Amino acid sequence: MDIIFKVVLMAIILIAIVVAIFVIHNYFVKVKPNYITENEALSIVTKDIKLENPNSNITIINITKSKLANDSWDITLRLINYPHSICPTLEIESYNYPAVTLVPTVISVYSSNCSIYGNETCATPYSDITMDPVALTCAYIDNTTSLNTYIRDYGFKNITASAQFYSSLNITHPQADYRNIWLLNYSSNMSNYNLIIVMNKSGYIVNSFKISK
Repeated sequence: MDIIFKVVLMAIILIAIVVAIFVIHNYFVKVKPNYITENEALSIVTKDIKLENPNSNITIINITKSKLANDSWDITLRLINYPHSICPTLEIESYNYPAVTLVPTVISVYSSNCSIYGNETCATPYSDITMDPVALTCAYIDNTTSLNTYIRDYGFKNITASAQFYSSLNITHPQADYRNIWLLNYSSNMSNYNLIIVMNKSGYIVNSFKISK
């Protein structure tokens, strides 16, 4: 009888301990929720993109709370690959992290392989070029003699390019005043001059000239 009594007593004690742990855990211990902050989500997504595209320039366009799932974030980024090449690649990617992990929910390509995609167009009355990779690609597509000569003389891969938009610009050599134009600058270590191309927002080349180094 003593043994049975001891076994029953031990069982009662164990049950009491389990119940006590359950009560304490549920009513007194505050468990930290599995929550990811805006900055943490953004850091994880951009780090993953950098691993796959180490040459990308990444710009945050927008980040908001997800409508798809609680504790998730809608992140929209602009990716420019080879930003200083004659024809940069431009993509807009959207993520819903962590709800849809690190897989983009939307990928919109605007320029790639020296071609223009989506709603972007070059050299039409309805064109409205707002992004520098598109401006550079449109200049290449335009097939202008000055740029073709520069590429022929120094090589496509030996040239770096940049684009800057100006709402108003005065150039002294040659003398000219411009409104709402893109100024495209091409340079090569093999050349003793930079090629400058002036292009309007619709993608039409309006001037080109050389600047000695």
